[in-house]
Amino acid sequence: MQHDAIFTQLRSIARALRAGECDARALAQAISDAAPLIAALPPAYERVMNDIVTRLESSALFGGESCSFSHTDLYNALDTWLDKAQAKLAL
Repeated sequence: MQHDAIFTQLRSIARALRAGECDARALAQAISDAAPLIAALPPAYERVMNDIVTRLESSALFGGESCSFSHTDLYNALDTWLDKAQAKLAL
């Protein structure tokens, strides 16, 4: 499927982000590059991804976990989004 390569790239960026090897700007750029994939999904998927990216960019202001932003929760939300989006497109 044509979307598999995009999902592979997004998952790679998600792993790098979790490992501290890149920042939320790299994810935002990858999401921008994945516009055709996101356009193939229901609109709610784009809203959720935009929320995740915004929260990740905002959380970059904090050095670690805070009461406002849990990096772990945001990374988990990103992983969940990728799983659900890929499953939706596989139908």
